[in-house]
Amino acid sequence: MGAASWTGSFDALAEDGREILSIDWPGVGLSSRPRFPRGEGVPSCEDFFVERIEAWRQSIGIGRMVMLGHSFGGYFSACYAMRYPQHVEKLIL
Repeated sequence: MGAASWTGSFDALAEDGREILSIDWPGVGLSSRPRFPRGEGVPSCEDFFVERIEAWRQSIGIGRMVMLGHSFGGYFSACYAMRYPQHVEKLIL
């Protein structure tokens, strides 16, 4: 099992016609490597990831979404849901 072993769940999640979208975190996989706010505290770190989720959501035109996050992704999905509850239909951790 590798770091992306959770991708095996996509087919089951999409069975009832849901569109499944998965994102790379900034600086991981094929994403760009923006400057990370190293040493600037937890709020800066949370802003770094949460605001990128929000920019992604806006760029593809999603109104409300069901977010599913595990581990690192679960933490920042929860941070996102607290900051932007109007855009989160459900949060699965």
